[in-house]
Amino acid sequence: EKALMTEEPSGVPALSGRARAGTLQGSAYALLKTGDAARAARVAEEARTLAGSDDPALLARILNTLSIIHYRDNRHREALAGWQEALACARQAGDRHLTLMIAHNLGLPHAVLGDLRRAAECFQILTGPDNARLGPEEGAAYLNLARIATLSGDYARAAEHLGDAREISHKRRFQAVAPHA
Repeated sequence: EKALMTEEPSGVPALSGRARAGTLQGSAYALLKTGDAARAARVAEEARTLAGSDDPALLARILNTLSIIHYRDNRHREALAGWQEALACARQAGDRHLTLMIAHNLGLPHAVLGDLRRAAECFQILTGPDNARLGPEEGAAYLNLARIATLSGDYARAAEHLGDAREISHKRRFQAVAPHA
């Protein structure tokens, strides 16, 4: 929050433009993680206003944060639209990792809105052969795919996905990703 002050006590001018927008985006995400969604939304909206369209990766991150807020607030259609815009920005920026993360998030409102086929397509983007990364997001994608398979009655596939999530959890020592027995 010090970086966002109008002027530092030392007389150093405050951040402005894209630097301020990026700092606000990080602050909004941190506020979201600490449970202050209302403040996170206000800060993210300010970041969006300052960001403009010159930095599509920054705009994608801001839109992602806003979409998470909308999703958690049960505003699923707004979240869906925000993540679609964020995905286009991430692709425009050429940021592969950000594109994968947003594509996965896009599956969440599809699932809630009942389009399980589209949700599975989004989650599979993180679990496909193009993504060699094995982090918590990939573990969550396997858990989401297991839920969809279970709802579809495909218990063998659900078990495979749970096994993949468990393997990631053990390799990386992630407690939160481990399926509960």
